[in-house]
Amino acid sequence: MTFYTFPNPKNLACESPENIRLCKVGYRDKYICGASAYAAENPDWADEIFSMDYKDAKRKLMSLPGVGPKVADCVLLFAFEKYEAVPIDVWMERIFRTRYIGSEKKLSYEKAAGYARGVTALEAVIHAQDADEFAMAVNAVNKAVSASLSRGIESAAAVIYPAFLFLSEEKRRKAAEQIL
Repeated sequence: MTFYTFPNPKNLACESPENIRLCKVGYRDKYICGASAYAAENPDWADEIFSMDYKDAKRKLMSLPGVGPKVADCVLLFAFEKYEAVPIDVWMERIFRTRYIGSEKKLSYEKAAGYARGVTALEAVIHAQDADEFAMAVNAVNKAVSASLSRGIESAAAVIYPAFLFLSEEKRRKAAEQIL
């Protein structure tokens, strides 16, 4: 059996877009070449991204050609454990728009991600098993609300209210005390 390794950035950066295209990557060929060249020239790039907060790391990744918000969020979530990252695709945006918000108007990427952060955080509050878990979940809700407001979501209540309805009265009271 033969095994192959993924090429290191320096070797990959030396390849032409035409050779990269032979790997059936389509229009991404030039982006792969550019990202490989960046990684080859900056061998500590991954450590730098890992040490940054989510917003700065996302901004840095999106400075690379071909890296948009979704790709940056995928990389940050799956490779760098930045749990604030919420990759949003067309289907997720549609679900948040139609099921949670009841709107016909398409949501921006950041607005949909803000709703996703809020719903995910509230799910953690709903299912918290003990006081420590509950406190961590409420903290996540606070962060989600703050992030949503800073990105221009009209109302933090739109992010958190629907999920609050599913909390028991006791959990709702405790969450409200900690959030407010």
